[in-house]
Amino acid sequence: MELKNYIKVTDNVLPVTAIARLIQYLNKLKFEDASIIGTQEQRFKGEEPVNKNVRSAKVKALNRDVESLSEQHWFNVLGSTFAAVLGEYNKEHGNTCVDGMVDIQAIKYEIGDHYTVHSDHCLKFVRTMSIILFLNDDYEGGELYFTNPNNWDQEYFEVKPKAGRLVMFPSNFLFSHGVKKVKSSTRLVIVGWMK
Repeated sequence: MELKNYIKVTDNVLPVTAIARLIQYLNKLKFEDASIIGTQEQRFKGEEPVNKNVRSAKVKALNRDVESLSEQHWFNVLGSTFAAVLGEYNKEHGNTCVDGMVDIQAIKYEIGDHYTVHSDHCLKFVRTMSIILFLNDDYEGGELYFTNPNNWDQEYFEVKPKAGRLVMFPSNFLFSHGVKKVKSSTRLVIVGWMK
């Protein structure tokens, strides 16, 4: 079994005009430092620490249950786009038994920002499928890479950024991944998870 066969890369999932409008909307929002899952003690206290050695980025959660009609709109557009790609994924690989969207976030990586190797599923955040949508590609670095589950230093697949490119893969430990340092400008992505 080749793990990379279970990483679906689909280009042009949204029209260029829609991506431009989404970027315009996101540029008006306030992003916060991205946190990591901390120690058991921190989780017990409800703390989510920021550790820029592990994850250096800014994040803004998008919600459907807010007063902002714009935010509801974008949550629905992105959720239905992700569901359509999931339908294609299920045709190729069998039913993933996914109920629906858990979370959608906009993530901004500026020069020097990165995310070390990690997997998306854990006890605190139960996730079945992970989705990354690249909104722009006018920067250097910031490649998404996947590592061997037995040796996180060994990459086996890399996805080059391209505006409108969506990457979907299982959230479990077999699909550990990271984001290489951004070398110039700003990397803007939408990340979503289904369970």
